[in-house]
Amino acid sequence: MPAIQRPSHRPLRALAGLAAIWLGAAAHAGGSYIEGRLGAIALDDLSGTGIVDSTIGFARLEGDVAGHLSYDDTFVLGAEFGVEEVFGTSLRVAASLDGFQPDLSNANLDADLTINGVDVPDTPNNSPLTADAVTDLGLDFNHRTVIASGNAFFDLDLGAVVPYVGVGYGVLLVENANQYETGFLLHAGVRYDATPLTYIGARFTWYRGNGPQDDTGVNFDTFETQALAVSIGVKL
Repeated sequence: MPAIQRPSHRPLRALAGLAAIWLGAAAHAGGSYIEGRLGAIALDDLSGTGIVDSTIGFARLEGDVAGHLSYDDTFVLGAEFGVEEVFGTSLRVAASLDGFQPDLSNANLDADLTINGVDVPDTPNNSPLTADAVTDLGLDFNHRTVIASGNAFFDLDLGAVVPYVGVGYGVLLVENANQYETGFLLHAGVRYDATPLTYIGARFTWYRGNGPQDDTGVNFDTFETQALAVSIGVKL
C-alpha cells in the first residue's frame, strides 16, 4: 500500500501571507468591489503514473497505472473581492475563487490491475478508453476543482472602459486529492462601467501549476487551464 501523504500547509501559509498583503493594501485603497463570473474553461490533457489502491464496494482494486487523460470543455463559476487604486495608483489587488467540474472525455491507460487479488481480465494496454469504460474499472477522474488565488492587476483607465492585465498565485484544491498544489495565473481583460456603481466585463485567465495526486494513487505531472468568462461587478 502506498504511503499516505499528508496535505502540505505551505500553500495555505502562502495564501495567508497574500491575505496580509491584501489587508495592508486595502488600508491605502481608493475603493473596493465584489464581482461574479461565468464562463467556459478548457483543461489541458493530463498525464500521470501511480500505484492504485482503492475500494469499490466490497472489492479492493490494486495495481500500476500510467495514462493520458483528455477532458471536454466545461463551465466555470467565479467570485472575486478586491480593492482599487492602491496607494493612489492603477494597481488593484483581489482574492478570487473559481470552481469547475472536470468532464473526462477519454483516456489512454496502461494498467496492470487486480480486484481482491485476482487479475482484471480486460486490463487496458495503452488503449483508448471512453469515460464510461474508465468508470467501469473503478477509476474516477472527474473531481470538483477550486482555484483559490490572490491577484494583482494593472488597470488602464480610459474612462468608462478599463482594459487590464494581471498576475496571481493560486492554490489548487481538487476533491479527493491527497494534497494541495500551487501554481501561477496570468490575466487579461476589460471592464465597462455601466453605471457609477456597476460594471460588466470579460476576462481571459491562464493557470499552470503542479498536478494533484488523485486519491486512487495516480500522480499527475502538471495542471493547466485556460478560461474565458464574463463578469458583473458592484463597486462598494
